[in-house]
Amino acid sequence: MTSIKDIAQACGISVATVSKALRGYSDVSSETREKVKAMADRLGYVPDSIAQTMRTNATRNLGVVFIDEAGSGLRHEYFSSLLESFKRTVEKQGYDITLISSNTEGAPWHSLLTHCQYRRCDGVLIACVDFTNPQVTELANSDIPIITIDYQFPDSPAIFSDNRHDMKTLTDYVISRGHRNIAFIHGERTQVTEERIAGFTDACSEHGIEVPPSNLLEAEFHNPEQSERATQLLLSLAQPPTCIMYPDDYSAICVSSILRQRGVHIPEQLSIVGYDGIMMSRIIYPTLTTMRQNAFDIGQLAAEKLIGEIEGTASDEQTATIVRGSLYPGETVRSL
Repeated sequence: MTSIKDIAQACGISVATVSKALRGYSDVSSETREKVKAMADRLGYVPDSIAQTMRTNATRNLGVVFIDEAGSGLRHEYFSSLLESFKRTVEKQGYDITLISSNTEGAPWHSLLTHCQYRRCDGVLIACVDFTNPQVTELANSDIPIITIDYQFPDSPAIFSDNRHDMKTLTDYVISRGHRNIAFIHGERTQVTEERIAGFTDACSEHGIEVPPSNLLEAEFHNPEQSERATQLLLSLAQPPTCIMYPDDYSAICVSSILRQRGVHIPEQLSIVGYDGIMMSRIIYPTLTTMRQNAFDIGQLAAEKLIGEIEGTASDEQTATIVRGSLYPGETVRSL
């Protein structure tokens, strides 16, 4: 069986350099990393994960806690893209992932924490959950390294979309098209929602637009039925909005389909805006005006930072990382 020593001899470099190159360390040049990986493939090198586990008591197994109350699960494009990026990045570092479920029926665990302990997770990614859930807080307060998405526990790293900035950018665009009577159907009250409401009001205030309370309504994320009911309330107002901003692309697309069936022309009679930037937003007609969240970078950064926490290479200077999205103008906001 080929060993790291064999690769080192074949490349004419040290065993330590080969080890770092195979694990993708940044202090090894990209040229050396590629040379080492090519030689490893040529010699048929396979990492001895069992030996690594015995030496370090590490399993190189990472848990992913993903509880989607809306029931879309891994079909949710934003989170599935994030998890795919996370998975690819950790696999390059020799880690595997396990989906951690809160379902205890017939299982040898009784909570998220005991499930992670049962699977011997070296670390855990927590995304798309109710962060006030006692099982989630119990896991966050344990000794297992964690990283969270769009929420931060004390002294733990987190990756955030720049929700306030990005929502302001999206609203600024709507205002630049001449709209001043704008409604925002926001998601349920979470940290993400509060940041987006702040971004929306920042933009309106900056442009001297006063938003009446009737133009701010709540509907759960990825719940088009609730968004459709909120839309009907808005359209029944004495002065209905000229543009409605939705909590996510899925809700915006579903509601726009219902409105078209009722004879409402978009954007000629009503402009609509989504959020997330899912693929469907770019292939429907007219294409949806939205904010594209950078799921790939978020997933990659989450993986790198979690591994850094596990391996003791993480920087103590910055525990929260903010990733900005990008505006997709689309065609569903008409110019007034």
